[in-house]
Amino acid sequence: MTRVIAVTGGKGGTGKSTVAVNLAFILAKKHDTLLVDADVDGPCDQYLLSLEASVESEVRIFKPKIVESACVKCGRCVEVCYEKALVGFKGVTPKLLEERCSGCKSCLIVCRVNAIESKWKTAGWIKQGGTGRLSLLIGELKPGEPRSPIIVKALMDRVRRVKEQYEYIVVDTSPGTHNSVFQALKEVDESLIVTEPTPLGIHDLKLILKLISALEVKAGVIINKSGISGLNDEVKRIARDFNVRVVSEIPYDKDLIRAYVSGKPVVEFNPESPAAKAIRRLAEKLLTGDLIE
Repeated sequence: MTRVIAVTGGKGGTGKSTVAVNLAFILAKKHDTLLVDADVDGPCDQYLLSLEASVESEVRIFKPKIVESACVKCGRCVEVCYEKALVGFKGVTPKLLEERCSGCKSCLIVCRVNAIESKWKTAGWIKQGGTGRLSLLIGELKPGEPRSPIIVKALMDRVRRVKEQYEYIVVDTSPGTHNSVFQALKEVDESLIVTEPTPLGIHDLKLILKLISALEVKAGVIINKSGISGLNDEVKRIARDFNVRVVSEIPYDKDLIRAYVSGKPVVEFNPESPAAKAIRRLAEKLLTGDLIE
């Protein structure tokens, strides 16, 4: 049975992608593993692994086209456009502000004179790559497009279709607790929340734990950059408040930074570094089923 594990975190810059990449790299040594980069606004997993990725498919969304010769200028499409992508008033042909359009099709539904045609625009792409037993799927939002959740949903739909081909799927979400994160987390079985022992890290940890609790997803907390402050105990206290365990503490490690810059997982770059050892122990716990209760 496939295990789908999210690596997530409320705050950006905590090392979420680093943990996801290293964990997937270890799992793929013996198991068919899919790494999913769902941080569609700025996907980076392929670069942390020095892998090539090619476009598998476009993610397209509806774009209305007003047929001026058929339009009776009633203004109904403008009234129902929640995003205010159609502008105008009664007696004037509406104009489309394309960057605001979410593709909801409300205008198409309410138009009684068939004055709106269905056109499509590219909102982003699904890319793929991989090496050995490690496969990579990437969602990427087209620059200038504002609707990242649409790309994440398309990406996770793709994951569902190939799920049975893998023993492990590691989903690297975007940071935060917004809709893009929700779209990824609702498809997983368990989650690893990467945080750091800083005031902002602690603040955002509470937010992501609330979301995880609402989704009823099993979770464990990883303290990355452990030891840079005296706040580890506060992180553990907050985890206990949500009935979640701290499952790993990864020390601040310069080799992890060097590995990041070199485009290699730290477990390959220097297997004996403190961070690499901590991540390997994390993977061993996951493989033995002793990671998340």
